[in-house]
Amino acid sequence: METGEAPQTVPRKEPTRAEHTISGYADESITAEVVVCAAALFPVAEVVAAEAALASLKTGLGLPPTTSLHCRVIFNSNARRGKPWEAIAPKAINLAIERLCRDLASIGLRPITFVAPRSPIFMPGPPGAESEGTSLDEKGQAAMGFQAISFHLAQLHGFGTVKLWIDPDKTKIQWLNGKTQANLTRSGFMDLGPGIEPPKSEPLIEDDPKPPLLEIADLYAYVSARAHSAKGGWKDRWFQEVYSIINPERLLWGDTNQDPKWQNA
Repeated sequence: METGEAPQTVPRKEPTRAEHTISGYADESITAEVVVCAAALFPVAEVVAAEAALASLKTGLGLPPTTSLHCRVIFNSNARRGKPWEAIAPKAINLAIERLCRDLASIGLRPITFVAPRSPIFMPGPPGAESEGTSLDEKGQAAMGFQAISFHLAQLHGFGTVKLWIDPDKTKIQWLNGKTQANLTRSGFMDLGPGIEPPKSEPLIEDDPKPPLLEIADLYAYVSARAHSAKGGWKDRWFQEVYSIINPERLLWGDTNQDPKWQNA
């Protein structure tokens, strides 16, 4: 006999947070062809060694270790003007980058990249109002990439094992029902399975000062984006070669699950 009482729901368990043993650093890079997010990952005990390898690259080129390694500067002759990198020969920079990536491969864990074709995507609204969704531009796609990396890291290592720092980005982007800072779109709730309350992944933002290894995330994202946007020529081949040294695990927006085989131009 029906009593009219609402069915009882079983409360979900709080997720168990694992010990923090891995530090990750993530950034994005966008070309006309692709949107890439990349995460450099290091055991907590190896962070100092990774920072030392980054500083060694700079001092080896005659630069102070505090000099910022920003790919949009070091790989662009016009952007290098007036900067400390202007005095360094491009070939010397390339060789130093190759050595750094090899050194970091022996220090850190395998990096992760998220790669999506650059094209607007539509994110549906809530049930019953799907048509009231949001059209995401490349920054919105990058936000989805950061969320995908966070969830993948939780699946690989356990929730809480990885702390992920991201490069600050206060650009206002279209998100849900309005505009918000890109910083605030990179967190999300993660489904860890039935009976568990979904926890929120919240990347860390520090810019006073920034963690030095965000420069490595910038490097991995930039190289990956150029490797996937290659049209031919020696520079494209070089980015593909460095991408092979970095050898990231790749998360794709589509169904393809194999890395492309680079063809010589």
